[in-house]
Amino acid sequence: MSGLETPFGQMSILSNDQVNEPNENIQDLLQSFGFTKYTVPALLCRHPPPATGRDDDITKIKEILDDVLLKMG
Repeated sequence: MSGLETPFGQMSILSNDQVNEPNENIQDLLQSFGFTKYTVPALLCRHPPPATGRDDDITKIKEILDDVLLKMG
């Protein structure tokens, strides 16, 4: 069988055992070379809920426009 007729599964350089290697072994290998997983610190900010006070602003603007309309007559 020529190289072009070889099934895809047989073309792999790694065997199935090597492909399915557990992630823990990879982590141990990376740690042995000094690589560690970066953990992001918790953020300390608190965002207000969306549109806080927006309804109050709209009603205040309506009151002002009504007053202007009444005064201009």
